[in-house]
Formats: sequence, structure tokens, C-alpha cells
Amino acid sequence: MASSSAIQIEIASAESNDQNGSSRCHAPDEPLPGLLGELAGVDLVDIASMLAEGEARFAGVDTIPGGAFRGWSEQIEPTTARVLALYEEGDVAETAAVTVNDVGSGRVFYIAGAAIAETLKRLYATIASGAGLATSELPDGTEAVTLERNGETLLVLLNHRDEERFVALDGRRRDLVSGADQEREVRLGPFGVAVLAPVPAAVETA
Repeated sequence: MASSSAIQIEIASAESNDQNGSSRCHAPDEPLPGLLGELAGVDLVDIASMLAEGEARFAGVDTIPGGAFRGWSEQIEPTTARVLALYEEGDVAETAAVTVNDVGSGRVFYIAGAAIAETLKRLYATIASGAGLATSELPDGTEAVTLERNGETLLVLLNHRDEERFVALDGRRRDLVSGADQEREVRLGPFGVAVLAPVPAAVETA
């Protein structure tokens, strides 16, 4: 879940349910997507599997970009949700592929399939932008987390790969791990970590 001061956002699909019955969102005697469907404002009609190279493509009908599912996709029927994207072809053509449902002061987005990586990046970026959340481009295998400490925001970067990665910075920061100031980018060694703090601006004296 991502949140801003104004709204909370949940992004989900039937894959969010643990189908072995241990999930809080799905009981064995409930049809998928279980309690998640009530939040998302959709009913699940059918699930389709695809061959390795098969794709189910969809087009946005609002500000949501189009994209593709690979592996499996769902046919869903909105109950209270609004449709943001429609399947382009096949038996499910012109039915919902991405929806949004207003819940209290928040919104629940439902993605009806296993979206490919590039599709997810575009969807997440668009949804985050609409909620007033900042996003950043990160190299493959890296993660960024923000922490608050004594009134300042720390940026924690983690490299989950066994190869070095370089992460671009939007300003000068001090790496609390190495003690070095970083200007335009920071190098993360294999499985490396950086904890970056803002560098106070220099005070000019008369």
C-alpha cells in the first residue's frame, strides 16, 4: 500500500489472495477474489492460462496506460468499480482489465492478471502520480526506502544483486555508511547498502 497525506491506495489482483485457505482475504467456501473483491468492487468470472509466449493485451480508457498480461489473466465484472482499461481482443474483448473502486477516503485498483514488468512500471507510475506520490527510476535489483530521523528524511538504497549498481541522485547526499558525500550518483557494491542523508547547504558569511 502506498499513501499520501490525502489518500490511501491499494493495488491488488486475485493473485493477492492465498488460495490455500490461509489468507485473510479468501476463505475456502468463498469464490475468488473473496473479501478482496468487495474492496475492489469486482466479481471474478473466469481465469484463463496462456502459453509461454501468449499475451492478453489491454488498452487504457482513461489516464491509465495500456499493457499486457502474460501467464494468466482474469475476466472480471465490475460491481461498484470504474473501468480504467479494457481487453483488446478474444472472448474478453471490451471487458474490464484494470479497475478502480472508491473505498472511504481511499481507492483500490484491481489489475486482472499477471502484468509484464514494463506494464507494471507504467501502471504504478501513473497511479502514484495521480495520488501525488513521487516515484524514481531504479536499476534492476535495487530497492529504495525512506526513513524519518530527527526531522530529516534518510534514503536507504539496497542492492539485491551480486553485481554493482549505480543509482542516480537528485541532489547532494552524505552516505552514512561510507561517510562520503555523493553528488550525482551512488555506487552500490554487490548486495551493498547505502544510507543517504541530506547535506546541509553551506552558510555564507559576510
